[in-house]
Amino acid sequence: MPISFPSTGELLDHLRREKKKGERFATRFILIQGCDTWDDLIVKLNYEVEKTVCLSHYCSGADVFPDNERLKAHLESSAGGFNNVLLTPLAEHIRIDPEAAELIGWLAQYPSDKINRIYVPLLEVEGLFWSAISRICRYHEGLLPDIWSLQGAGRCEIVVAPFQIKTKGINIVQGLQEYFARWSSQSIRKAWLVSQMAPWLSVPLGSQNYHIRTYASCFDYVRQTMRGVQLCKEWGSPKEWEWLARQVDQDIDLDSLAARLLKVVEYDSNRLFYMWKGVGPKERWLIWLWSKVSSEPGTYLHHIMQSHSNRAHFHEHATTGIFDYTMPPPVAICRERKQLLLYSDIKFMPQRFWHSYKSLKEPLHRLSVLTDISQQQRLEAIACVGELIKKDIDPNQWWEYLECAFPALAWYLQPIATGDEFADRYFQAYTRCRIKDTADTQLSDLINQWAKKQLLWNYPSRSELVSRLREEGAKVIWVDGMGIEWMGLLRQYFFANNEADCDITITRSNLPTTTEANKEWHSREMIERGLDDAAHHYDYSFPQSFLTCMEVVKKVATKALSLLAQHSCVVITADHGLSRFAVKGATRTEVPNSIEAEAAGRFASIENDSYHIGSHCPLIMDRGHVIWMTHEGFKSAGSCRGEVHGGATPEECLVPVIVLRPRSKQLAQTLKYDLLTPVVKLSMAHVGLLRIRIDKSVDTKIELRAAGRQLVSQPDGEQILTYRFQGWSPGRYTGRLFYHGRLMGEIEFEIVRGILEQDLGL
Repeated sequence: MPISFPSTGELLDHLRREKKKGERFATRFILIQGCDTWDDLIVKLNYEVEKTVCLSHYCSGADVFPDNERLKAHLESSAGGFNNVLLTPLAEHIRIDPEAAELIGWLAQYPSDKINRIYVPLLEVEGLFWSAISRICRYHEGLLPDIWSLQGAGRCEIVVAPFQIKTKGINIVQGLQEYFARWSSQSIRKAWLVSQMAPWLSVPLGSQNYHIRTYASCFDYVRQTMRGVQLCKEWGSPKEWEWLARQVDQDIDLDSLAARLLKVVEYDSNRLFYMWKGVGPKERWLIWLWSKVSSEPGTYLHHIMQSHSNRAHFHEHATTGIFDYTMPPPVAICRERKQLLLYSDIKFMPQRFWHSYKSLKEPLHRLSVLTDISQQQRLEAIACVGELIKKDIDPNQWWEYLECAFPALAWYLQPIATGDEFADRYFQAYTRCRIKDTADTQLSDLINQWAKKQLLWNYPSRSELVSRLREEGAKVIWVDGMGIEWMGLLRQYFFANNEADCDITITRSNLPTTTEANKEWHSREMIERGLDDAAHHYDYSFPQSFLTCMEVVKKVATKALSLLAQHSCVVITADHGLSRFAVKGATRTEVPNSIEAEAAGRFASIENDSYHIGSHCPLIMDRGHVIWMTHEGFKSAGSCRGEVHGGATPEECLVPVIVLRPRSKQLAQTLKYDLLTPVVKLSMAHVGLLRIRIDKSVDTKIELRAAGRQLVSQPDGEQILTYRFQGWSPGRYTGRLFYHGRLMGEIEFEIVRGILEQDLGL
């Protein structure tokens, strides 16, 4: 058993008496507990010896262990040069490198005829010391000097790692040599020892007053520091783990660390990936890592995070993970995926995506995995929707997927609901035919009705309306070739801005619908010619040219909104529209000798009204011109690959007059509503009514949009609005109500055939 001393003073008194005695062995081991005791004793021991031997002197480099053989040789060669020696800090040496404990056996049997006394204080290493000393036979025989011990207090915490962090209140020690040198003079209460030897150290457990932790790598440090989360080394590169390890301060879990570094309150995938484009590579990796462990099960993000272990593969899995779902995936998953791709700044799909895409046979399945983030995907989306329309698939099955994949195309396919039954039906049919690039029987029937009843005269003149608005001070923009077909898309751009009120009037342009006959713009008024240029381009190709036109319409909206910031009223109108089906699939008629065909056969010039039009002929005579009201035309020398104008079809001669004004603050009021007829019964004529009640009277009609169609309300008593459904298929629908272009809310309703079982008494 060691001799225990109650105080440093009593131990030193004993030391002074004892060193005068003649003894066989020179070394006196002093087992110390507590850093306070160490600091007190080390200072005083220096006055009791002729020489202090510090282990740091035997380190051949800044970060290598002491050379024990050099130490032994030095002690051997110094024999007789001095009587008493202090050797320190051996405890730190054997604590970090337990193999160095062999020095205890060598020192314990060092003869006193060479050096009288070698004092070796050992702080908090009782276990290692007794393990080493017990292997010496002379110890068991009682031939070795007594072991001294000194009790005390004072904790220390040491971290050994191959990297450095910035933490307040912790001494950073660079390398083993500096570490041993500091301990030779005093204790280090809190230290971070930076040593590249850390991965190979096998440090035993500490004691009550001495706590030491060793981290082989930055990853080990992060993994052991972050509570409640399982991290894997392959989730980051050594540099990424080092960066994260250096950021750890008082954080005890990944949530608090990541929230502090990313400057957020808590994990929110939408918020984090919204930040993605604006942060650096390290922060992006941290967002990825945090999502790896914190994304919500059942989400698309969680699904793809479980399928890869390296951020380098994140983009590929974000694009292709959708194919892991049963087709078509839930719409919510498609929406989440698209948002993730947009936030992550993914602009192109990898080859693996297109390989999987080509294996999908159904157009709905293909549409469900597409987005509008690249030109190629937009082209594919148009092809898919065209195929769905050709197959007459109920839009209720695919409309939400289209709104997710390519919202601008959905806006195009949802022309404005004006309350004009013919115009609404015609342009609903026309836009669908445009997407499949083929006229169908519904469009033919409607245009024949148009020609037979000469409905064009039901619409006001554009010239008169624009002149009046111009006189009132409106800023006018002319868009060459913009017909009513583009109103759904253009209006949605205005409403998305949420700063403009938009009123649209369908008007009639001058016949024939040439630019020359409709050149009514003033010298300082803006003219956008992109639509007309695309229509007449020699290299017109569908759907590429159609996408070009969509971009032109977006450009028009942007320009108009910028002007609205400078003017109280902006008017957008067109000289004429354009017709695709007067080119594609149109029947051509021989031109009589008395007339001359113009504008690729859309009209002909005559003299003295000499041309006779039969009662059933779809032609109209106006101011010396014979003009086609349908898609037919005269044979002519001119040709066109894309779209034409000059005729009197609805898409050629009906043009919008759009009045934009700053949004009225009065429209900020919120309307409350109740659905009165959640089940709409269709009559034998396939007509049904849906009714809602609103809490206040309104100054305009409220629009209902569902499955790619739109209806406008009709008053049906005080604060009761009615919507008339005709030709809708039975099924469940989700509709959205819009008031002045603002979304009021959603309703869910079901359309059923009129005769129900309960009606029959069954």
